[in-house]
Amino acid sequence: MLGMNSVGNSAGKPLPASGITGVYEVTIDTDVSETLISYLTQLGFTQIDKGQLGPDQACSIYGVDSALTS
Repeated sequence: MLGMNSVGNSAGKPLPASGITGVYEVTIDTDVSETLISYLTQLGFTQIDKGQLGPDQACSIYGVDSALTS
């Protein structure tokens, strides 16, 4: 899981009202998670948790028969 922190808004200005609220799930496929996490950190995200699913669980949730780490 990645969470947004204040680094992405370092100017301290209020964020614009986008009308978007709630929790959304975004998936990004990568074979090199360290590089992706480093990139997302530069955009203001921070890793707050990590979990894994086996191929059967991932298939039942996402329809993809492949193990995954989130």
